[in-house]
Amino acid sequence: MVSETQHEANRTNSKRNSQGGRSTSWLGKTNEPPNWIRFNKGTPILNNFKNGLLIVVVGPMYATKSQTTRAMYEKYCVFNRKGVWVKPDTDNRCEGKTVTHDNRVIANAITVSATTPEAALSKLMPYDVVVFDEAQFFSEQILSVVKSLLSSGKIVIVNGLKLTAGDSIFGSMHYLLAFADEIISLKAVCNICNKIDSATRTRAFNKNNPTVKVGGASDYWVACPECDGKYEEKKFET
Repeated sequence: MVSETQHEANRTNSKRNSQGGRSTSWLGKTNEPPNWIRFNKGTPILNNFKNGLLIVVVGPMYATKSQTTRAMYEKYCVFNRKGVWVKPDTDNRCEGKTVTHDNRVIANAITVSATTPEAALSKLMPYDVVVFDEAQFFSEQILSVVKSLLSSGKIVIVNGLKLTAGDSIFGSMHYLLAFADEIISLKAVCNICNKIDSATRTRAFNKNNPTVKVGGASDYWVACPECDGKYEEKKFET
């Protein structure tokens, strides 16, 4: 039987609920909702990545890697976090900006030497979020740069191709993928069958030039595994 004390508690709770008060339990456990459910009007508490965070965005050409990176960048730059985009000096398509293969501007960017990216480390340290665009074009020194940023608690977002058009390892992307805390693997529309989110392989029209160049929209195409090798049977435009 329910005691008179319990009846009284129930009546008190009902009264509080009708007046907009909190219930006496949250899922039957405590008298207060957990911290993650409260709407605090004070300063929001950000994730504290003491050991940094490395996110790698990969995929073939035309897989919206830059656009996806931009979305991740904006998410982690909330609450006035300072962010910066970095591109290799081999990307000379648009000075001071990073662009897609069809020349759409994604973000302002600083240009760093592809062979000696470590020279720019001091310039990157004041930022909370650092993006490396077209990371496959950087030398292996990019690894030491990324590790230094991570040890300082930075959020590092890297995008690039993991393989060349000849299926060789591209730059240091395989090391970055192995070291990543999070990998976002994207697919493109197959240029042969036009199936959405199916293409995983970048291919060159000129088989004697299998290494993907910066830009290169007129030189390369993408295929799904089923269509790979059939490009000679069908003409198309990228």
